Amino acid sequence: MNESEKIMASIHEFAGIFSRLSVLQMKKIMDENSLSNSQIISLMHMNRQGPCGISQIASQLGKTDAASSQMVQRLVEMGLVERAESLQDRRAKQISLTVKGKKLVDQMVENRRGLIEAIVDNLPLEKREATIEAITLLVGSAREYEKSHYENTKKT
Repeated sequence: MNESEKIMASIHEFAGIFSRLSVLQMKKIMDENSLSNSQIISLMHMNRQGPCGISQIASQLGKTDAASSQMVQRLVEMGLVERAESLQDRRAKQISLTVKGKKLVDQMVENRRGLIEAIVDNLPLEKREATIEAITLLVGSAREYEKSHYENTKKT
């Protein structure tokens, strides 16, 4: 196995473990709050992008506007999001997180941070500097890839 293959194997192994742990955390929150995957994705999208329309949510989920509207209505009924008139078009509705919705998203983000913290705390002290260097290189490479990939998809 060459160096590139060893790096890829290590990243795959880490990503798999981290994904399994993240999914377990997310599943617990979903079960406690009676939320679906689509609802979680929508809440996270609104947290990142701010208020948005039904069609943006539908596009994010790969669903129809009608299905997304029903899903959002359940979030409204749960008190996690609210609908308001768009400032640009009074006929359109903007969907945004309520305080309760923001608190739930913040809990999900904090759980992920806690998971990362626990993993880092498990690292031997003498290996932390090398870990920082390696992760910094990976993040730089990922950013370059993301930038070139986004620019290519943006043009099409």
